[in-house]
Amino acid sequence: MGLLRDMYYGMKNKSLKVGTRFAVDSFQCTESELGKVTFKWEHPDGENAVYELEMLTDLHIPRITRSSYDLSMSGCLNYDDTQRDNVTGKEVTVNYKVKFRAEFEYQSDNNFHVVQFKRVPEKSETTKIWVFEMYNEGMMYVTGEGFPKDRDKAIEKFREAADNDHAGAKNMLEKFKDPNFCTLTADDFLNQGMAAYNTKDYAKAIELWRKAADMGNGWAMNNLGVCYRDGTGVPKDDAKKIEWYKKAAEQGHTGAMNGLAYCYKNGQGVPQDHAKAAELYEKATTQGDAAAMNGLGYCYLLGEGKPKDEKKAVELFRAAMDKGNVNAIDSLGECYRDGTGVKQDFAKAEELFNEAISKGNEASKASLAKLMEMKSKSGFLKKIFITVIILGVLGSVLYFARPYIMQVISSLTGKTDATQTTTVTTTATVTSNVNFRSGPSTDNAVIRQLQQGDTVTLTGETNGGWMQVSHNGETGWVSSEYLSK
Repeated sequence: MGLLRDMYYGMKNKSLKVGTRFAVDSFQCTESELGKVTFKWEHPDGENAVYELEMLTDLHIPRITRSSYDLSMSGCLNYDDTQRDNVTGKEVTVNYKVKFRAEFEYQSDNNFHVVQFKRVPEKSETTKIWVFEMYNEGMMYVTGEGFPKDRDKAIEKFREAADNDHAGAKNMLEKFKDPNFCTLTADDFLNQGMAAYNTKDYAKAIELWRKAADMGNGWAMNNLGVCYRDGTGVPKDDAKKIEWYKKAAEQGHTGAMNGLAYCYKNGQGVPQDHAKAAELYEKATTQGDAAAMNGLGYCYLLGEGKPKDEKKAVELFRAAMDKGNVNAIDSLGECYRDGTGVKQDFAKAEELFNEAISKGNEASKASLAKLMEMKSKSGFLKKIFITVIILGVLGSVLYFARPYIMQVISSLTGKTDATQTTTVTTTATVTSNVNFRSGPSTDNAVIRQLQQGDTVTLTGETNGGWMQVSHNGETGWVSSEYLSK
């Protein structure tokens, strides 16, 4: 039950790694017939969950039937099989009670696949060769259920089973006399190429994808374009990359449309053409491609290939995010951070950047760092603004309250404000004819001469032995020794 729990929660929490395998043969079979077996047990959370393992009647190939989570396992199969006796020619019904062991592998399509399905011999049995398994594995190679399609390996297994007098295997060998029987399709070459790529046999993968591409498979064409883009198994080649992207795009492959749009947007391998990039993104968007929605959003956001429309960009980013595109989460975060197409909202932007980072988007770390810098600057300027406002308010209050404050001080100390009792002298008399200069130095130009007895107004500015005065509407400087207050 611990294994079941691990499998169940591993799928539910998406924590299982691709390639993880499970093998169990201890479940009780509650219902069976030739072609289908049903196993039932208590769910780890106390719920009733039914998991089924199908045995196709005509092929005897195990296949998973989805019911709740995909945790089909093995168990004991009970069935009656009616066969014609080779000697008497009569039909004979034999009751079978056979225990099987299944091994499942968690693969990249987020599902479990049968990779081994074996009959478990009883302790009393001594037979070393199990004809059923030979035939079963041969059919797996024919259909691609459990093993990659492989005509040669299928024939090999059927010959072994036929040598042990398996009638079904002999019948299959007859079918293989037709050279067109069990030939590989474009999808078969594509899938085998993916298997080779996953094991880092890039040369084999490219060979198989070329075969699939020659048969018109858009996915294989796109994969070849990616290989030439990254230099995987072949030298990097922008011309070849563009060639395969274009072929795949013509087949309706949205990934190739996005790749080609990126090339036109950035001028990689083709002349830069924002209009062509937007056209390709839009075409893929109409097919529901989330990555294309994000790319088209930037066309509207920046006004490249499309009229600038920030609100339209935000709309596309949201649509792409709803379809699970992680880059779109970062794009929408940038809009909230910068206030483009939406009201600026640092808190919302931070939430989106952290979500993108949690989903593996490394670029969002830089987006978040920029946001933190903007928040820091914004907080500093806000503090300065508030400080200026406070000081201004306090200054105004003190200015208008000064007479009242002085009255209070006067009443408490018995003294009056000096400004209320002392007359400040603001004029002076010229004691002798003196030059009236433009600055506080004999080096400055003479405006004119002031005459003895002239009255001047003091501005209050002084510089060394010079005083600034005003006379007949003009302001200048006079040596203080020629002035008498």
